[in-house]
Amino acid sequence: MEYYGLLGFGCEPFSNSPDPNFFYGAEGHLSCLHRLEIALRLRRGLNIVLGEVGLGKTTVCRQLLRSLHADAAVETHLLLDPSCQSQHELLCRLHELLCDQPPEAGASSWDIKEAIKHSLLTKAEDEILVALFIDEGQKLSAESLELLRELLNFETNTAKLLQIVIFAQPEFQDLLEQMKNVKDRINECIIISPLNLAETKKLVMHRMSCASIGGPTRAPRFSSGAFRELHRQSKGHPRQIITLCHKIMLGLIMQDRQSVSARLVKSCARSQGTSPHTLFKFCAGACAAALVVVSLFLPSVQKYTLPYAERMHAALAEHLTSKADTPPVTAPISTQAKESSDSALPMHPAENLLHDGLGTVQVPAGASLSKIMAGVYGRYTEDDLEKLLVANESLRSPSDLSPGQTVCFPPPQAYPSQKLPHRIWLEYARTGTLQSAYESLRTLGPEFRILVHSSRELGCCFSLVKRRAFLDIHNAENALHAPHGRTQRIAPLGLIDSGTRGMLFYGGLHFPATLHEQAEPNSDLTDASI
Repeated sequence: MEYYGLLGFGCEPFSNSPDPNFFYGAEGHLSCLHRLEIALRLRRGLNIVLGEVGLGKTTVCRQLLRSLHADAAVETHLLLDPSCQSQHELLCRLHELLCDQPPEAGASSWDIKEAIKHSLLTKAEDEILVALFIDEGQKLSAESLELLRELLNFETNTAKLLQIVIFAQPEFQDLLEQMKNVKDRINECIIISPLNLAETKKLVMHRMSCASIGGPTRAPRFSSGAFRELHRQSKGHPRQIITLCHKIMLGLIMQDRQSVSARLVKSCARSQGTSPHTLFKFCAGACAAALVVVSLFLPSVQKYTLPYAERMHAALAEHLTSKADTPPVTAPISTQAKESSDSALPMHPAENLLHDGLGTVQVPAGASLSKIMAGVYGRYTEDDLEKLLVANESLRSPSDLSPGQTVCFPPPQAYPSQKLPHRIWLEYARTGTLQSAYESLRTLGPEFRILVHSSRELGCCFSLVKRRAFLDIHNAENALHAPHGRTQRIAPLGLIDSGTRGMLFYGGLHFPATLHEQAEPNSDLTDASI
């Protein structure tokens, strides 16, 4: 069981991942988004966003990418880590991004620049806006920044061919001061500031409202003093606010409370440097002691039962030790106690079986990271790419991929069947690991994808399905029982229905969106629909 379920949340309210669904538009962030989008639409060239660590630069970047992604006339590219050993290395990485393929072996810098210019001109003729987003811009060297200046020289009589947005920490200004020829080309230089007290309160309330199963009324309550202390301790930095609020949620579980006081905020702020194991021991010990006292002196309070204590202990252990090197610590639960706790606190019909990761894929010759991710997640997105790069330290960018390399896919998002749009897939194969599923996918072709799902009866399954799903069960059944034609290399085995109770589906951050995109619009039994 996830810890946040004990507080009435359907998902983690204070995750440290930049989930666009939890974006809160503070005045400074919204102003930054609007100014950047206007600059991009007007094709003004170079734009800079500066801010200290944890002020929301990455969140703004992801939100802008998300809004532009819906526009077919805009092509966006994200460079997460621009640090390179040489200018030529960065040029090769940019060629792969902007030209959709690596440069030819032995190509000179001049050849690569000409290829990039030709690609940008072709896209400009098709009225496609090309935008390059660079995160961690303070890692750019002087020669890398000079290369970007040269690319900004590619222009028509009316507009720049390439739009560049650099997100960097304040020390990036020192490099800009040394390079006047770059500084003079900056269209917008936006500085992100910390949140004020009112914005801090709205950020916390917004995230709890998004995660709460029963809406804002069921979320934990912060006193006015708690919000003031939270703003004082975090100095208005969104990342610090989120990290501290995560600890506060654990504190609420420990004390079995629904209200947050200034004292609790101070206590959690002091434990910022505490290790997970130390914090877990403290929480578990305090919970056990409190429950013993209650059971001895307040027998009338029936809600503090032993199964509840064991359940809370297990939930805390699962969460606090999930990133530790040692196996999670869980309290032993007897069969009778487990049945009692299941009835007292309803759990998901299916348990998330992929906390440790989706699995690994060995890269075949000629494969690109974007194509592998599209097969596994249904489509390639920058958000999923960021999580993938974090999980693979040897991958600084998609261009670092090499044949035979093992790519680790991080724990995916889990989606209960009742929270997904109704879709029915024809299943053509089923395996027990991601590697074997990917090997089967390569033999079937690009019209197939991997669909990962689990249930209590079957466990975790990696199914091979057509990307196009059915909206109607009758059309899906007709396709299942249709004669197997000669052009069809493999016959379907059965159906997978997203409406089946008790099932969990796993995917990337945008998995529900792929279901809308990949739904079969009509009932014709064409090859595309089956």
